[in-house]
Amino acid sequence: MVQQQILPAATKYACFLCNSILAKDAVGVSCQAERAIVSKLSAATDSLYANCELIKAHLLDVPSDSAAASKYYCTTIMADMNAIRQDADLLEQLTDKSYWPYPTYSDLLFY
Repeated sequence: MVQQQILPAATKYACFLCNSILAKDAVGVSCQAERAIVSKLSAATDSLYANCELIKAHLLDVPSDSAAASKYYCTTIMADMNAIRQDADLLEQLTDKSYWPYPTYSDLLFY
């Protein structure tokens, strides 16, 4: 879900913004907003990707003992999942709705 839909959607929107920046720069107009948004998008996508890689690595280290595994999932994997969720929530706020692959919170609450 994250790697197949959220990261590609945010990356496509960032690419759109970068192309807008290039076009605006070519005609000499301000693109301060686009630069700020794409910077935040880039940082959030980097963080999301890093957290996905981290959870993959942690999933390889799950203890074989069921009690230890339960504790590991509760402490380590849940922390990884929370970090991923925070990044995804930020990307949802930054990414244009037309690029976002899921209904937004506002869609669910108000439509």
